[in-house]
Amino acid sequence: MNVDGSFEEKRLVCHSILEHKDKKLVKLVAHLTRGCESGHVCAVVWRRAGGVLELQLGGSLHDAPHHACADQIYAPHVTLISTSQFPSRCPMPGRYTVVDSLADRRRRRQQITIDEMTGEEVAERPVECVMGHYDSASIGCGAAQDTIEFQSACTSTAYTCYGSWREGSRGMVVAGPAAAQGPAGSMARPHALCFIYTTYVRNDSYGMPVQYLSVSAVSRSCDRAVLPGLAGDKAYNLTINGTCEQSSKYNSVGSRACPALALLALATLAVSRVR
Repeated sequence: MNVDGSFEEKRLVCHSILEHKDKKLVKLVAHLTRGCESGHVCAVVWRRAGGVLELQLGGSLHDAPHHACADQIYAPHVTLISTSQFPSRCPMPGRYTVVDSLADRRRRRQQITIDEMTGEEVAERPVECVMGHYDSASIGCGAAQDTIEFQSACTSTAYTCYGSWREGSRGMVVAGPAAAQGPAGSMARPHALCFIYTTYVRNDSYGMPVQYLSVSAVSRSCDRAVLPGLAGDKAYNLTINGTCEQSSKYNSVGSRACPALALLALATLAVSRVR
């Protein structure tokens, strides 16, 4: 699949390896056949977490192999995954509130209509349940810590993490819709997405620092040109509510505290009646 979503068959045959780093990066010269074209091309392969690879090809074909890697101009990354993936822990675990999303922005644009009498913009009544609109999210909060789940009052969508890595201030997560597991816990032929995320801190209206998580999901590859939280097939801006452990602890403490509070209230009521 190309970056624009179109499909094109390419065949690469390794010619020579130029560089090899810690089993994580291989730079090589390959002979590429693409339709009626053929020639030598520079290829760089990165081994990411799990069964995820990324490939970058040179921008042009060359007749001579030693010219292939001379220009140092590469096409965007192509993300490759194994046909059988194994779940892995998701990064940035915790519980979040969705403060803004690409679906929200699109819906707001669709809900604005023009009044025929006045010519002014009029907002239509919002729909209670909208596909792709979520209020909260939890990351890595299950027993296996391998699930990303977006939730609202009427729907939820879950993804399974397969591998993640960081590049500077950005993180990449390859994940797919949660589904039944295949043999030995693997996932057969997952339809994968790449979640690209970044974090930052911004003060709220009271001057208190709030941690934000901006996330974009891209269906074709881990596109470095996508701005997290602003573009992509899906985009969300989240604020953290706390860790998974804190939420469970608060719920547990609350359940134990309620009977004690009820007994205290009954005792107070009995004393007041005696008086």
